[in-house]
Amino acid sequence: MKKKIRVVYAASRIQSVNNNPQNLKSLVKICQSLGLKTTSGLWNVNIKSEERNRLVFEGDKKLIDSADATIADVSSPSLGVGWELAYSQSKRLPILAVASIKSKNISAMILGNPYISFKRYKSLKDLKNIIKEWINK
Repeated sequence: MKKKIRVVYAASRIQSVNNNPQNLKSLVKICQSLGLKTTSGLWNVNIKSEERNRLVFEGDKKLIDSADATIADVSSPSLGVGWELAYSQSKRLPILAVASIKSKNISAMILGNPYISFKRYKSLKDLKNIIKEWINK
């Protein structure tokens, strides 16, 4: 019997040109609306220090360790999200990667990985339906 998903590690690129973690905030909001507890590495990206880097690394690992599954928005490339997906896979967590239909050049490391479920979404409503279907499989 498959373990019921109750806690989700939500991942998305947060360090962008505008430091706008909107995709992650939307992903967290959708998961919570479906009754899921979410953990995510939404750190203060304006703090710059070696200590911050260590804290982010250790904190994200602990958050992934406490999750039942990982859901990542991979609409924008991110080395950090790639690492989080690989770490989640090493922990044998179910993984859903999603991307906007407008996104191009999704990594072959995601698309070619049979361990990762990948879906494209048109809208936030569509994304919610994709996540709902995936957690109820």
